[in-house]
Amino acid sequence: MRTPRSGGRRTGPWEGTRSRTSPFVEDWNAATEPPAYRELYESSLDADPVRTAAASIPVERISGDVVLAAGAGDRVWPSLRFARLIERRRIEHGLSTTVVCHPDSGHRVTLPGEPPAVGGHQMARGGTPEADAALGAAVWPELVRTLRLQVQPQTTDRDRA
Repeated sequence: MRTPRSGGRRTGPWEGTRSRTSPFVEDWNAATEPPAYRELYESSLDADPVRTAAASIPVERISGDVVLAAGAGDRVWPSLRFARLIERRRIEHGLSTTVVCHPDSGHRVTLPGEPPAVGGHQMARGGTPEADAALGAAVWPELVRTLRLQVQPQTTDRDRA
């Protein structure tokens, strides 16, 4: 991921390898405190569509099924836009892709049984703990199906008595 903190360069598991990038626009200033970076990402992506397309990750080379969770209220980056672009490119290649979205969730998805995430770099993430958990609950069955997980029902102390 490229962040203002990383100097506009991409960081992640590919660290140390060559990657094409689409730079951030230089004249952007956060309109909120903490900052919401979504507008920065959107204006940067739209500033040079050719370079943005060239910097895209080749998701059509992923051979397995792909499940994407996107919060429409994400204020970090345009999650739903990214998810729909990935979905479209993969469908064009006949590849299975599932997009699960929630209109009010933000950047952080909370899966069933997880506590809401706290901390991290100060930024506006959007959503609410309830909406982020609703997205997590909606995407969970798709993850279980795609990963072919054998999920055991949780038991409580009352069930054990």
